[in-house]
Amino acid sequence: MTDWRQDRVGAALRGDNPAVLRRLRAGFAVMGDVQFLPGYCVLITDTPGVDRLTDLPRRRRADFLARAHIRARPAGRSRSRLRPSRASRPAPEGPSGTTAAASATNSGA
Repeated sequence: MTDWRQDRVGAALRGDNPAVLRRLRAGFAVMGDVQFLPGYCVLITDTPGVDRLTDLPRRRRADFLARAHIRARPAGRSRSRLRPSRASRPAPEGPSGTTAAASATNSGA
């Protein structure tokens, strides 16, 4: 028996890749080997033998990138709920105790 990591796409197509979360139109959503953040996922193609994005035909590459963008939106929204946005944090104070930067709405611009 071979290790599924030797052929991730083939293993995903056969249903033998335990990292697969979901089959998508342009490939598979899979858990990342290294969890930079809890739940870190990547999108892999479903085309065997493709090691680089540029190996995909143009139309297939465009579809893959569109799907990657769609998958990234929920992750970005959930990440922003975990961390306060820059706008909601207090501005750093300058040397005289004033804020270092003013927003365009506050400066009348």
